[in-house]
Amino acid sequence: MDVNLNYNVLLLGTAYDKNLIISKCITRDIELLYEKVKEKAYGLIQVIGSWNNKIEYNENHKIIQIYSNNIPYNIIINSYKPDDIGNVNTQQDFNKYDKIVFISSWQYETYSMDRLVNSVINISNANFESMMVLFKDDINVAATDIGNKDNVMKQVCEKYSNLLDTIIFKNGDSLLKILRPRLKIKNKIKKEYCEDYKSWKDELLDEKYGTGVLFKDIDVIPVIKEEYIQPHILETHIYSLGALKEVNNRSDINAAFVLLFMKKEGLYQRAERIILNFYKETISKICIWEEKQDLDMLKLGMYNKFKECTEGEDKKYSIPANRTEYNLLELKNKVKAKFSEALNKYYTEEVWKILYNHMLLRSQQIDKLIGNFI
Repeated sequence: MDVNLNYNVLLLGTAYDKNLIISKCITRDIELLYEKVKEKAYGLIQVIGSWNNKIEYNENHKIIQIYSNNIPYNIIINSYKPDDIGNVNTQQDFNKYDKIVFISSWQYETYSMDRLVNSVINISNANFESMMVLFKDDINVAATDIGNKDNVMKQVCEKYSNLLDTIIFKNGDSLLKILRPRLKIKNKIKKEYCEDYKSWKDELLDEKYGTGVLFKDIDVIPVIKEEYIQPHILETHIYSLGALKEVNNRSDINAAFVLLFMKKEGLYQRAERIILNFYKETISKICIWEEKQDLDMLKLGMYNKFKECTEGEDKKYSIPANRTEYNLLELKNKVKAKFSEALNKYYTEEVWKILYNHMLLRSQQIDKLIGNFI
């Protein structure tokens, strides 16, 4: 897709104030790791919008990269470790950023911040958005001081509003209040992309077909049924005693079915490729994300749903020793019939619900970026 929606944001302020924003990007599953590594970063702390949450630390360059789903995909937040007050090199290339965000918290020391703001926004040939964020935290103050604090914030807000976009940011506010692109992203989106996305989204959300018109006639379902879950195919590759004898765990015949179906380059992998090709073709005109990472996440969701659909009953049956025992087991407990039914349900219903919900998630991510421009 020939569209670049990367949106680079630079935070400027004290190290404490910048961390107020960075900490809101940290998800619970990585917060302990962040606490361990954040003091090691002497250069850049970078937050990258991602589907997954993780932290990478570059020991050589003392750089922390945080991948977070708390911010939209393709938005990148940059924060240099030292205080910027009095330390900003005005000769650096600020135009490589799409947005400069100044951050100040109580008590809003304005003299030093004034110098910082003026030194940056008055750079000749400036080609970036700028914003002042006044952070209203929950610091305990005496009741008699609350009114004074609010008055100071109001005065500071009015002062900076004459120079740049200025907002008051409270603890419960969404980061999109700061990060949502206002101007430059319009120049990065082609009109054709917006038209393609709007048409794609309308089809995805068309409820006449339950899961959208994109899923009205899925021509790959007959292919999967014909090539991978036909009775004669399952009898040869999954249900035969010869195949079952290759499985180490002989105490659970249903688990053996699953292992044989999912073995390397087996029926599951071949059917999976058909489904993923359908997905890639369906999103080809609107995809703005890293394909491999997206597919890995989708494949994990498909795998978990497959295991759920085919896990079988609580009661386990051992693999029969001979054909006679096998026929009796099938007659009484329908182990093969139930597994075939589970496969059919997965490949005709459940996997497409996974794809539909996955596409809804991607649509929501795109809406956060360009929803105001279509």
